[in-house]
Amino acid sequence: MDAISWYALGRAVADPTTIDEEIDAKILTHNLDGSAHGQSNEAIFLHRAQSVLDHINYSIYNIKLQPICRPFKAICDLGGSGDFTTIQQAIDYVNLNGGGKVLVTEGTFNLGADLTLYSNIILQGSDKELTIVDFGDSWYHVKAIGTSGSHLRNIEIHDIQFKHETNNEDYTIEFTYVDDAEISRNKFEDCHDSAGNQNITIYATSCVRFLAEDNYFHQCDEPFVIDSCDFAKIQGNRFESIYACILYLMASTNCFFRENLGNNLNTSSITDGTVICNTSYSDLLIDANNLHNVNELGIWSEDGDRMTVSNNTIEGGASARGGVSVSGVTKSVFSGNRIINMGNTGIDLYFDCNDNTITGNVINGTGGYGVDIEDSSDNRNVIVGNALYGNPSGAIHDAGTGTVKDHNSS
Repeated sequence: MDAISWYALGRAVADPTTIDEEIDAKILTHNLDGSAHGQSNEAIFLHRAQSVLDHINYSIYNIKLQPICRPFKAICDLGGSGDFTTIQQAIDYVNLNGGGKVLVTEGTFNLGADLTLYSNIILQGSDKELTIVDFGDSWYHVKAIGTSGSHLRNIEIHDIQFKHETNNEDYTIEFTYVDDAEISRNKFEDCHDSAGNQNITIYATSCVRFLAEDNYFHQCDEPFVIDSCDFAKIQGNRFESIYACILYLMASTNCFFRENLGNNLNTSSITDGTVICNTSYSDLLIDANNLHNVNELGIWSEDGDRMTVSNNTIEGGASARGGVSVSGVTKSVFSGNRIINMGNTGIDLYFDCNDNTITGNVINGTGGYGVDIEDSSDNRNVIVGNALYGNPSGAIHDAGTGTVKDHNSS
């Protein structure tokens, strides 16, 4: 069938005839046409009796059938069944047409250059086990980079596996000056520098409203670095066999790290903590995470205000140190945590920690104190209602000033 336009048919946008009715009429006319494909081949001739045409996608062009108006503006398929065979070509096309969704079908896409994202791009894989981006141990990575005066916006990545990004201190995904970004349901496999340096899987800096949710990280060095961001949410992710910290957060505000599950963490002791927060952060929530086989400090924090560490399970591995260790932290709450089998103190306030509350925690089987207020510079801290059992150095050590201790059991 020759391509025709909706308007050439005399159809206005408000015409009561539906698109399906018009397509059905064209199919009927086509099927009744004995010369539609010629009769030299019987199989081709019989095609005219089929109820659906194999080339209907472009047989009627109108504003509802054109590629720019499909749910996916571009389809990337290695076998040539889509619009493009490389992911960057598909992204560039969609970007030139105002943004939208790029579908990346099943297959392994080997990168030969950086993959660059722009505003209003949604990169959608078929499945994180089937759509694979293989970096091949190269320096290449996925990047979306705006400027301080012109942020990129509305970028998403879903249901893709990224693997073998293993070069020294590189990034697998880098978002800089990006607002309203989402990375969800992806898999990151073997993003690890075998030379013992720290390869960062997801690096977000100077971003606003960044969400990373329901991703799976396996044999990665450092899954997240969040730097100078506001309203970043890292939630519902799974971490397995991680060589360094799972989160390094600095100079950020109003951020959440919650409901994540980790096992066999910080196995190379490249960094001092499994979750690290420092450099003038504020209003940070670390809540309801389950961190098992922790082989360093569980949570290490310094120079921050208004942090809430609540309802976490932190369980030590073979080379575990303390559960939660902080310095220069003020107006923060540590409550409802379960800290077990750590190699040193359960909760440790080192120095310059003021006006903090430690309440309702269960701390047992550590290698030191249950709670340790280490220095006279630690002022007006409250330790109330904790269960502090089986800690060989004692339940509480208090060298602070104006500490309130009450209703703790040991």
